[in-house]
Amino acid sequence: MFAQAARLVAGSAQMLRAFASEPGLATELPRWIADAKVRKEPLTYRQPWWNYRAIAYVEARLSAGDRVFEYGGGASSLWLLDRGVQLTTIEDNEQWLRGLHTILPQADVRFMPTPNGASLRRRNSTPTSTRATGVSSSPSSDPVTS
Repeated sequence: MFAQAARLVAGSAQMLRAFASEPGLATELPRWIADAKVRKEPLTYRQPWWNYRAIAYVEARLSAGDRVFEYGGGASSLWLLDRGVQLTTIEDNEQWLRGLHTILPQADVRFMPTPNGASLRRRNSTPTSTRATGVSSSPSSDPVTS
């Protein structure tokens, strides 16, 4: 119980520092509170683990049929596919790769191990896809080999 309260206080302090440094973020507080109340797994929630401005920025530039490259698949992959993009996802974790093939049958999911064979993800963490995402409106280019 104490550890949970300490995490809540630390998270609230971090949020308040962010609001103090950039007052415009306060407009996102109602959405942040609403999202914090949703107790779903990220893949069920189908929302990227990006800040709200990043989501708005990418969404404003996406069109159905755009080719998107993503390093590290997960909830953002589902969010992108919901918007009709052609998705190529590179994954460095073989176990997560198998799961992605199941949940992203329409995506081009490829395995690319890290040079030393270690995953870039922390052990026992939910994989996310916040590492890199690129958008191209060129339908003919392969985002991996181009």
